Order: sequence, then C-alpha cells, then structure tokens
Amino acid sequence: MKRLLLSIAPVVVGVSLLVGCGSSPATSAGKAQFCQDDSVLDKATFGVSTADGLLQAMRANQSTIDDFGKTAPPEINTDAQALVTAAKTAVNSNSAAGLADPNLQAASNRVDTFCGLNSHGDPIGNASSTA
Repeated sequence: MKRLLLSIAPVVVGVSLLVGCGSSPATSAGKAQFCQDDSVLDKATFGVSTADGLLQAMRANQSTIDDFGKTAPPEINTDAQALVTAAKTAVNSNSAAGLADPNLQAASNRVDTFCGLNSHGDPIGNASSTA
C-alpha cells in the first residue's frame, strides 16, 4: 500500500492503491487474500516515479484494488477503505494529486505493517527486498 504513495513522492506520493468498498471477512483466509492483494499492489507501484505512471498502475490493477477493499479484515478496514477510496478518486478524476495526503501514507504504512510487508510488497526481513 505504502508503495503507491511513496513511489510518487516526488510527484505526489506513493500509496498502494485500492478501489472499492466492501465487507471484511474476519477469517485468516480473508487476511491472507487481503495481504496478497496488498503485496500485488505494492509491487505494481514500487518504483513508479510519476503521477501518470501511478495512474496507469492503478488502472491495470483495478480488480486487485476492488478485492483488497472487499477482503479487508475488520482490524484494518478503515485504513483499507481510505486507500481504496483515494485510488478510485484518482483513477476517476485522472489525477493523483489527492494521494499526497499524509493520512493516506500513514494508512498505507499501517496496512503494510498489519500484513508484515515492506513497501516493496515483500515480507519484512526479506534481505533481497530491503531498500
């Protein structure tokens, strides 16, 4: 998540993106899917350095963003939905300007922490993904 907001920091700021609202299953399977979606989105946006690049990554991953919003566990649902709403707004308005909000960056960080991921979408502690 954090990747999206952080990856366009020079342009806007990177977030991980998300699109859609949904219910949040409390099962470990739900958390596993949610965190897998977070990883996919982080990887899709890591290294993006322009607003256009970020919007392109979001458009290409809209189904993952939707699923991310639908599978968010209750403990992290508020942050997940904030990210989903921001991603949808960015795509629909064709502007990533709203993604520079520090509150979204914080939400993205909390999602990554919840999932045990770094901003690259890799498990924390993975030596090949620290940067």
